[in-house]
Amino acid sequence: MDLFNKPTVPLQKKTADIRTLFPATSWIVFVSLVSAFTALLQTAGGAIPVAGMFISPLSTLPIIVMTLISRLYGLYTYTLTIILLVLIQPAEVVIFTFTTGLLGIGLGLGFNKLKRRFFIALSGCIFLFSGMCTMLYGLSFPLFGADFPYPKDSILLPGLCLFSLAYSFGWTEFTLLILKKRWNITL
Repeated sequence: MDLFNKPTVPLQKKTADIRTLFPATSWIVFVSLVSAFTALLQTAGGAIPVAGMFISPLSTLPIIVMTLISRLYGLYTYTLTIILLVLIQPAEVVIFTFTTGLLGIGLGLGFNKLKRRFFIALSGCIFLFSGMCTMLYGLSFPLFGADFPYPKDSILLPGLCLFSLAYSFGWTEFTLLILKKRWNITL
């Protein structure tokens, strides 16, 4: 596995072909359906006691795919999912807005604009890290739980950065695996 390897079939050509399959009104309906599905995946963390914690992170994938198809559709999906989460389960709004959703937007934009795996993962890392820092230091949201001691001297930042990079790289590889199976993109 080469970190600087790029897919041989350009994603931009594949996504342009997919966008032309349906008219714009059909895409609006599809964005709303994907947003509803993403909101349901995100709410699984609070609705299903143990298994929901493993289902909830999967809400990143629809955001990545919609951002791959169109940056605008990805932004619409992200925004509509936030609105649906406010109505369905407000406790998940902050988590989705600043972690799961932002990671999806960052990786989707990385796949659209960048050519190498490492840089795609780095773009997702930047989005996720900035969202987690906003939650921890801007909103004082207990990201790791209320019992976890949060140091104010930024000793937590290198660990957050490394976690963001590893998590983003994992999602990059998982997305490429899905794209290989679905769109026949060879790696």
